[in-house]
Amino acid sequence: MYPDTGLTRVPLQKPGCEGETKRIVTAPSRRQSQLYAAVSGDLNSIHTSPAFAALAEIPGGFCWR
Repeated sequence: MYPDTGLTRVPLQKPGCEGETKRIVTAPSRRQSQLYAAVSGDLNSIHTSPAFAALAEIPGGFCWR
């Protein structure tokens, strides 16, 4: 049970992965994030401004892929 929520965990009937998995994640550079914002039209500061991302407690910002 998750504290103060009343929710409990229910195991998946068919989990997608079992055992140890390895995943390599490459974070986009600031320039790539700026290009993403320009091309997608998503000019939200969370993608382009390190200062804004820090205020949102997301160091470096993020991009959807």
